[in-house]
Amino acid sequence: VGPYIAVAELLGTVATQLLSGQLTTIDLSFFGEIAEHDVTPLKAFAIRGLLRPISEQNVNLVNATSIAEARGWTIDERLRASHEEFHNLIELRVGSSEAQVTVSGTASHSRPTIVRINDLDIDIVPDPNGFLLVCENEDRPGMIGSLGTLLGSRDINISAMRVGRSSPRGQALMVLMVDDEPDADALDLIAAVEGIATARLVRL
Repeated sequence: VGPYIAVAELLGTVATQLLSGQLTTIDLSFFGEIAEHDVTPLKAFAIRGLLRPISEQNVNLVNATSIAEARGWTIDERLRASHEEFHNLIELRVGSSEAQVTVSGTASHSRPTIVRINDLDIDIVPDPNGFLLVCENEDRPGMIGSLGTLLGSRDINISAMRVGRSSPRGQALMVLMVDDEPDADALDLIAAVEGIATARLVRL
């Protein structure tokens, strides 16, 4: 399960920053060969990832579950022998009174890879020194260009981008890996672009 420790922590770090409201529930599903092993370390590092952006608590194998329970989080764990698409996969679903977010990941060539956000295929390998810009938007011409132009005008470099969509001209999700952290003004400008519903920054 070695390479999947980093995957579990990454999923937690991303999910907690995409979720609106105070986290209350955690559902972890493990698919494939990793489900045949002790997943306690994976669960601990997922919790560590969830806490890293919002707390300075030192989370480890011994105290992860107790820290989560002390915060009132409920944790469900599922083990599945296989997945229809991936040899091994971790799916993390977190919920609050306001929303629910699901982030799925695997290890591709031993690198943590996000393959799905909220049931939309993404497939991006985040740079641990970079930032993710995650935008919910309408799937229509000009969206990518508008966002690229705006970021370029703020001297923010895009190193990778993926788009997941439910259907042509339907709802879509743009995930951009950027080298530089957009400031609050830049995020406000992005959110104000016609066709963009939400824009969230994920610090890795």
